[in-house]
Amino acid sequence: MTADPLPALRKQAGQTIAIHAAGLGLWAWVLSLLGGDQWFLRILLATLATGLIWGFTWPRLIQNHPPAAPDRIWSTLGAANLLTLTRTGLLTLLASLIPPLAPGSPLDWAPIALWSTAVALDGLDGWVARRRDRVSHLGATLDIEADGLGVLIAAGVGIASFALPVWFWITACLRPAFALGIGWRHHQGRPSADWPPSVTRRYIAGLQMVGLGMVLWPGMDATLTWVVAAGLTILLIGSFARDWGCVTSMPVALALQHKLHRGRIRNLRQVWLPTSLRPLAGLGVLTALGDRVDLQDSPEVLAVSGLLLTAAFLLVGGWWVRTAALLLMLGVGLLSTLLPYVPSMALAVVVGMGLFLLGKGTGAAQHLRAQTGGRRPVSRTP
Repeated sequence: MTADPLPALRKQAGQTIAIHAAGLGLWAWVLSLLGGDQWFLRILLATLATGLIWGFTWPRLIQNHPPAAPDRIWSTLGAANLLTLTRTGLLTLLASLIPPLAPGSPLDWAPIALWSTAVALDGLDGWVARRRDRVSHLGATLDIEADGLGVLIAAGVGIASFALPVWFWITACLRPAFALGIGWRHHQGRPSADWPPSVTRRYIAGLQMVGLGMVLWPGMDATLTWVVAAGLTILLIGSFARDWGCVTSMPVALALQHKLHRGRIRNLRQVWLPTSLRPLAGLGVLTALGDRVDLQDSPEVLAVSGLLLTAAFLLVGGWWVRTAALLLMLGVGLLSTLLPYVPSMALAVVVGMGLFLLGKGTGAAQHLRAQTGGRRPVSRTP
């Protein structure tokens, strides 16, 4: 490290801004050829998103240090932060697609392509930071803000194209409202506790990313889209309400937090519910497919059906449950673009969301044996 790392760090950040600007210029040219009307509005939205990202990032370059060592400022952004900034660049391009594209546009697949790539980079940047021992306060802050911005932009694209209901804005605005609420409490001089640790919060965020990708997929059934939107809204409102109650030390929320990890509620959430949902996933897939798949169907239908059957087999058997749950959700979404909607599709998606959130579960039989000291439970009936 140099005596003053900030000049070199700002130089690299300036070069990254120039790359973003060049990418935006190239995208503007593509939009002028294929994007139809509203070209100026599209570029304006992308430019505003770029300005918002760098207006947030530039003054925080000084935070490019390990979380526990604020005096060790790195003179380079590092691969992980560059990946995060690449993700934000893709999100600015996605913002240009908020004005709905014309039906049958050559860019129909652009929203899902941009969103899927951004989600993949979201999973990669943290791994690279840990792998290279370059976890930084700047990277953690950028990652959180990029997540929030990405949800706002993706929701905007979905709502503007009528793929998502208007009330989904509630979900997209939850995190900004939460941050504003905490900031207002600090302004009022009222104390706030730290966010309680929660693995479930990460899984809900993962569901949000996958769910938004599903609704951005061209041609997904409107009813199934509504089911995904409703499920995400319920989960996110519950998660933020719980976090708000814990952060503000509300007695009801603290008591609920305690009960979620103790006693019968914990057993229901970690044992009985996931154990019950796993065979239900297989039932949902088999009922959704029914007798509508035969050798005369298109190769696409057969491929998606094979994916769904594989996911159902893994779920029922309890193997790679969270991965299989994602495959189940994505497979049902794809199936709805190829075959008419049936209620079993909604059942399969809801079950997939539940299993991704809850995981495999310890199993009811194993749980009962553990409670009886490894012995089989003895019936008390004559």
